Order: sequence, then C-alpha cells, then structure tokens
Amino acid sequence: MTIAAGTRLGPYEVISPLGAGGMGEVYRARDSKLGRDVAIKVLPAALSSDPERLGRFEREARVLASLNHANVAAIYGVEDSTAVKALVLELVEGPTLQDRIESGPIPVDEAVGIARQIAEALEAAHEKGIVHRDLKPANVKVNREDQVKVLDFGLAKALDPAASGLTSSPDLTHSPTLSMGTRDGMILGTAPYMSPEQARGKPADKRADIWAFGVVLWEMLTGRRLFAGETVSDTLAEVLKTEIDFGALPPATPARLREVLARCLERNSRNRLHDIADARIVLDEIARAPAAEPVAAAATGAASSARIAWILAAILAVVAGFFAWKWLASPAPQRVPGTAFTLSLPQGVRVPQSEAPVVALSEDGRTAVFVGADEAGQRLYRRFMNRVDIVPIPGTEGGSDPVISPDGKLVAFVADNKLKTIPLSGGNATALADSPADRGIAWGPGGRIFYSPSFDTGLMEVSAAGGPSRAATKPDPKRDERSHRWPQVLPGGRTVIVGVGLLASPGNYDVSPVAAVDLATGREKVLVKAARMARFVPPDHLIFQREKKLYSVRFDPKSLSILSTPVVVRSGVAGEVSSGAGYFSISADGTLIDIAASSLDEGSEIVLVSRDGKATGLPLPARPYHYPRFSPDGKRIAFSAGSGPEASFLGTDDDIWTYDPSTQSLNRLTFESHDLLPIWSPDGRWIAYTCSGGPVPGVLRKPSDGNGPAQPIWQTSNPMVANDWTKNGESLIISSVALKFGLWRAPISGKPKPEPLFSGGDAEQVWGARLSPDGRFLAYTSFGSGSNVVFVQTFPPGAGKWQISPDGGAMPVWGEDGHEIFYVQGDRVMAVEVRNGPSFQVGPPRPLFSGPFNLRTAPLTNYDVSPDGRTFLMVRPAGNAGIVRQLRVLLHFDPAAAETDGN
Repeated sequence: MTIAAGTRLGPYEVISPLGAGGMGEVYRARDSKLGRDVAIKVLPAALSSDPERLGRFEREARVLASLNHANVAAIYGVEDSTAVKALVLELVEGPTLQDRIESGPIPVDEAVGIARQIAEALEAAHEKGIVHRDLKPANVKVNREDQVKVLDFGLAKALDPAASGLTSSPDLTHSPTLSMGTRDGMILGTAPYMSPEQARGKPADKRADIWAFGVVLWEMLTGRRLFAGETVSDTLAEVLKTEIDFGALPPATPARLREVLARCLERNSRNRLHDIADARIVLDEIARAPAAEPVAAAATGAASSARIAWILAAILAVVAGFFAWKWLASPAPQRVPGTAFTLSLPQGVRVPQSEAPVVALSEDGRTAVFVGADEAGQRLYRRFMNRVDIVPIPGTEGGSDPVISPDGKLVAFVADNKLKTIPLSGGNATALADSPADRGIAWGPGGRIFYSPSFDTGLMEVSAAGGPSRAATKPDPKRDERSHRWPQVLPGGRTVIVGVGLLASPGNYDVSPVAAVDLATGREKVLVKAARMARFVPPDHLIFQREKKLYSVRFDPKSLSILSTPVVVRSGVAGEVSSGAGYFSISADGTLIDIAASSLDEGSEIVLVSRDGKATGLPLPARPYHYPRFSPDGKRIAFSAGSGPEASFLGTDDDIWTYDPSTQSLNRLTFESHDLLPIWSPDGRWIAYTCSGGPVPGVLRKPSDGNGPAQPIWQTSNPMVANDWTKNGESLIISSVALKFGLWRAPISGKPKPEPLFSGGDAEQVWGARLSPDGRFLAYTSFGSGSNVVFVQTFPPGAGKWQISPDGGAMPVWGEDGHEIFYVQGDRVMAVEVRNGPSFQVGPPRPLFSGPFNLRTAPLTNYDVSPDGRTFLMVRPAGNAGIVRQLRVLLHFDPAAAETDGN
C-alpha cells in the first residue's frame, strides 16, 4: 500500500515516504495535535486482517511504550482510526549505522561508544522481557551528537506466532524484514543478522539479540559484511557454518573487546554470552581506559584499581626479564645463557592444578599458552613473549592441555570432553574427536594430531582438518601396559615418544617407562625405565621428569639410543605424578617455561560448604588432605592426609584420621603410610579403607575409635579401592582400578569370594559407586559412552538403569532420603532430583556451586555430602597454597648442562 502526501491518518498528516521493509512502509508525518514530526509505519495487510495477531501486537506495543530509554526510538501509539493499521513512532533524524559502515570501518574508540549505547538499549529492553529479534545496522541511527537510537524494538517479537500460541504452521512466522517464500511468506529476522537458532527455525530469546549485536559490532570494526552469501539461502548457510575471521579485526582492537565478540558470536546459544549487560560493562571499562593503556589492561576484566595493580606487576615482571624481553624482540638476539625471569599472571587469574600439562610454548619460543582460571571459569591464555600483555583466547572456555601447532597458528586443546583446535588469536573452536579423559596431544607433520583420549588407551590419530580418528598405537598387555600418554612426535613423523602406563603402578608415573613407538610397525623401544612426560630437544637431548626434577640425557633420534646417564637440569618443577603430566614446556630454540613446585606444596584445608557455595574452614592445620567422608550421623568426619599434589592418588604416605568438629578432637587411625579413602560402616563403628602398600595391601577395616587391629577384607596385588558399604554392613562395594575398571561386592568375612557386579571392559567401565540410603539403587560413573556419565541401576544390578547426567559428569553422591543425587561436572557440583518410588524418575540437573576445590581425583571421590543433604565436605588449597600466580621462564636453556646452585 502506498500513501500519498497529504493523506491524513487520524491526527497525522503524511508528508513524505521514508522507506519500506517487510514490516511495512514508513512515512514522515506531522502530528497536528502536538505540533511535531513523527514516523508512521503502516502495518502489512496480513497482520491487520488477523485479529489474534493484531491483538497481541497491540498488547506488545503497550509494553514497548513503557520502554523509556534514551537509546530507544519511542513508540507513541497505535493508529487505527482508518482502514489501515499503523504505528506512530519517534522520528529519528540522521544516517543509519548501515550508512556509516558502508563508508568504511569505524575507528575502534568510536565503535566502542556506539556499541555501548546499543548494548544499553538492549539491556533496558531485555529487563522488561522485550526481545528485538531484528537488530541490524539499518535499524540503528546515529545523530550528529553521536547519540544512538535503536529502531523497531520488539516488532519481531510481536509478530512471532509461536509466542502467541499460533504454532500450527510448520513455517515459523512473518518476518519484519525478510521474505523467504514459506507458506506464510516470510521468516523472522534479516538473514545476515539472524542467530543460528533463528536460521534453523528454532525458538529464540534474548541471546539472539546478543548474536546480532556481535555481528553489528564486527561489521563496525571491519567495515564489511560478516555473512554475505549471494542468496538468502547462501547467507543462512554462512550463519550456520562459516568460520568467523577474528583476524580481520583491526590490530588496535583491545583483547577484551575480541573476547566479548567471540562470546557474542558463539553459535551454541548455551555457550553464548547470556546477558548483554556483561558486554556493556566491558565496553564501559574499555571506554574509560586511558588512550595509552595497552591491550593487556583490558584483558584482566578487573576494576580500575585492580588494573593499575596488575600493570605495576607487569612492569615489574618486564623489568625482571628485561634482557629476556630484548632478546625475544630482536631478530638477531645476543644470547645470555641461563637468563631467568617470572611472568606474573593478570589480576585474579591463577593456573589450576590439573591432570594434564598446563603450559605450552611454540617451537620458536616466542609464544606461550597456559591454562588460567578466575571467578568466571577456566580458559586458555596467550602471551607473545616480546609483549607485556597476557590475554585470554576467546573460544577456549573450559580448555586444558594446550599444544601449539608447528606453524604457530593453531592451538590444540581439550574442552567439553572434546579434542579441539582454535586459531591462536581466538574465534570458533573446531571439535575433532572425543577425548573424555585427556592424556596428551601432539602435532605431527601434515596437520596430523596424535592424542590419548583416556587413561587406559593408546594413541589415536586425526587430521586437524577434521575427519575420522584411527588407532595409532596400542598398549601391550603382555608387558603389563595399560596406556600410552603425553606423546611427542619425533622429527620425520615416523616415531612418537610416549609415557607408558603400567598395570602395576596406575597412579605413580615416576616408576613408569618412557618408550618410542614406530607408528608404521607398532614396534616399541623403552628409552628410560622410570620417567614421565619426556620431551625431545633438538638436536640430541631428551628431557624427562621424575618427582620434582627435570633430567636430561643425550639421545640419538635416528637409532633411538640413549647415549649418556641422566643429569638433573632443573629442580622444583611441579606436575601430577598420578597422571604422569609435567607442568613444563621446552621450545626448539631452548626456552623453558614451568611452574614452581613450591607454589603447590603448602597444603590444603577441609571446608564445609553450603549449597550456595559459601565455605567455612575447619580448624585443622594446613596439610595435603584427601577423600573426606561424613560419618552416618554427620557428626564426625574421616579423611586421609599425607602426600601433596605430587603424590600418587593411591596415597604412598597417607594415613587415615578422624575428626569431631564439636570437640575439635583429631585422632590418627592408621600408621602404615599407605592408607586412604576411608568409608564409614552404616553403624559408624568401623572404617574400611584402601592400603596401597605395606605388609597387607588391599582393602581393610578398623574400629573407628582406633580400639583394635586392622582386619583384611580383600587382599590383592591389583589396585582396589573401597567405594561404599552395603546397608546391612555385611559387604563392601569395591572398584578395580587396574587395566579395566569394574565393580565388585566383597563380603566382610572374606567368605564367600568377592563377586563382580560390573566386570569392566571395553563396553563399559565403571567407578565411584555409591548406594542409595535405602540400599535399593547404585549410582556410579560410567566410562562407556565416550565420556564420563553418571548412571543409576537397581541393586543388585539388572532390573533397571537410568542416566543421571545428560552432559557428562562423575563422582555421584546421594542426598537425604535418596531423593537427590549430586555429581561433579568440571569444577561444578550439580544436583538432580530423583524419585525412587514404584517407578524411578529423574529431574533436570542444576548447578549448585563451583570453586577452587580439589575434585581431580578420578577414579576416587574427593568430596562428600552430609546425611541431610545441606552441607558439602570439600578440600581446597589452604590460603595461597596451590594458587599459582606466576610462570617461571628460563632462556637459553642448555640441556647438556647439569644444574648448579646458581642455575
């Protein structure tokens, strides 16, 4: 419908057309009552003729009229005094943002100011439950005073038939801007700015606006369209699949702005930024930052005072490493042997303890990547060694075990139980394969990636370009082997170095061998009999870790021969002996980066944690505590204490202790220095535990008051750990943690013999089992579906089985009356309501809390829940213990030189 100038619509006289779109035609008009110019948008006939949709539209217009914000073009009313239905809108003068972008990229500081106002408009609308759904540069105007006005707010939402209950059509809806030739004629949104969920025809919420906001911001900074297919279908295909080129952003783009963009442009809406206010806060901080402030200042996400403190720390780090910085920045460096310095992490960021390596260097030594964690979670961080700033890598949330590609362009890592790659600058990660219990990644020639997906497998191989994985190495059970891990491919790509996991020592890789495996023939040659995570340093040295020291031997990579005796070249290096990981990395040019073991050696504390995550420490001295358990009445606790993070998870010098919080009475129960994982009997009179060495290895029990000797329950040379008592107190549920995990029921009397509940095998491996309070159901962790998953079965097994954790999880613990199950997912504690009446029913999981708690103890459970389900018993670093704030760097590392006191 075209309306001629001079036509009157109620009190409004049409002056001239302003434009047209899928939502109708827009005219400049004069309000004769108030003497002002307005914009009149005449609605499509299809909408005007549908009473139900029109009614919803009018209700929505009333809501939008309440949205009074400086950055939102106001809606004055609905005009229906004539045959046409029209919206009366604020007339906003000035060019659209699309006009500005067509003239070229907008300077970063100006783009930040515009984006900040758009975010404020969206925030105000979202707070009132209004979703735009068609945010695009053409719907944003910027006047001469650089004030932003967002147009057409809420119109798309008002026209969504799904929101009105009109869902009989398989096609989504009439679009405000885009005709797609569906049965109703249109879909919702404008193709280049539609979120992936909109493009797929799925329901969209405020996160669709956040995606569009990211697209608009990217286009402001680059001056070009992000998704620009020849046809609508091509454009939607790009929205769904095309990798976003964050490298196209201007070099001056602050790191935190890149991170916000990456979070806004996350295709999985669950991982996308959930609230536009978070983007607005970052934009505020960037806008307030001094012009001379480096990118690093924005990378920390702290307030101004915290940023200043971090800059001062960074300056001190640069001064301490001045010669190192100068050497790395120079194309022709003058080497100063043994130059050492530390890198201080950004404010609030720490390196978490991990079962995998936490630092990586590029082959040229000029880029470091490490695992960092703060209140927002865990991710990868990057530091170009000739620069001050340490910045997060967008798209690596939850990432661990980073390894930089030989060309320095990509980082391989593990997150969400997947092996992934991502550009070093950040962006969209590419998932390549399942890796539910990562034990190492190595790049080979031609973009091949070798990885160990679990604690009891060999290496797999996959192309960095994607495709199926294939087996690359296979542990030899005839030689007591259970895994190959922490690989490195030797020059030429024919041979890979691996740590070999042994059945006899599954939790102590200081006594396991390092071997070279021919990838073509599978032939294996042991290089060092007691070592972990070996690394080849060209041209002729092999570095490996044992305890807290790095050793070096001369090594011929062609003949695979060791040519010298080991010498210590670096002391005080942290790592994880139970998995065999070392917290160090060495580049081909002789740069060594590691974490000091002293930063992890100060002990831990046991804390009581409420369901909302508030922790209260028990008045116990700081020590390395493990495996706390409540007594059945909740009045006492038992735990093992002994070795620190460098200890085997099988507790080579732990003993069992009990503690009564009401009297603060602390009692030592065992004295063999190999005892761990205490399990209270149902009546509280006994404590069963695992003894990993000494004269009587196996599972034993002892009176909880210490008045009596230990009594063996199951003696075996294969590692076994107690999980739980049966409710009649006559048997124990025991896990095998050898080559294949399985569950057994062992009678206390020793007769009859233990019987298998789950045999453990390739189909399903189970561990961490706990019985429900009534003894009718068994919750456990299964490793048979590509990742750890919590299941429940009837007990004894066989009558029924239910999955508890849909997105992976481990270490289940039952709550009060068996109506709730808790489990661990990453560093979060999750809760699931269950009903175990005539039929077993499972509710949706919900997160309770997360924190710097030590939960990395598979196949053992390192937390507990009080009998009433209200209090959690957790272990966390004591004070600053285990809070790694610095990385150590040694330049011009000489693998042939033994360590001296001055090294």
